[in-house]
Amino acid sequence: MITTQQVWYTMKQRCTNPNAINYHNYGGRGIKVLYKDFGEFLADVGPKPGPEYSIDRIDNDGHYEPGNCKWSTRSEQMKNRRWQPPKGENHPKAKLTDNNVREILQLFYEKGYSQIALRKMYNVSLTAICNIINRKSWKHIKHKGGNLLWL
Repeated sequence: MITTQQVWYTMKQRCTNPNAINYHNYGGRGIKVLYKDFGEFLADVGPKPGPEYSIDRIDNDGHYEPGNCKWSTRSEQMKNRRWQPPKGENHPKAKLTDNNVREILQLFYEKGYSQIALRKMYNVSLTAICNIINRKSWKHIKHKGGNLLWL
C-alpha cells in the first residue's frame, strides 16, 4: 500500500517537477503545494485511510493547501474532475455521427473508397475525411482497419 508519506512526495513532485508524468495537469496549471511540511499535511488530512484512497482537492482548481484536501476513492474523485469538452457526435459543431465515422473508416479501409468519394458522400471537407482516416480526429471511435485495431 502506498503510504501517506509517499502520497506527500508524489503530490509535491507533480506540482514542482516539470519532468513528472502529470506535471502538465498540476504544476503546469499553476497548482501548488502550500502546506509548510509533511507534518502540517498530516495534521490536516490525517493518515491515508486505506489502499483505495488517494488525495483529492475539494476545489479542483485550488492548491494543495489546508482545508482544500481530503482522502477520496476513485469514484468520489471522478465527480470532482476538470470539465472536459464534448467530443464526437456530442460536440455542438459535429457534422457527423459516431456511426458515420465508423462507416467512413470501413468504406475506406475495407471497401477501398477514395477520400474524395467519402467527402462527397458525407458532405464534409477533404480535411475532415483525412483527419478521420489518419486518426487525428474522432480517435475515440474504435475500428479494425487493415491489421490494426485502433482504440
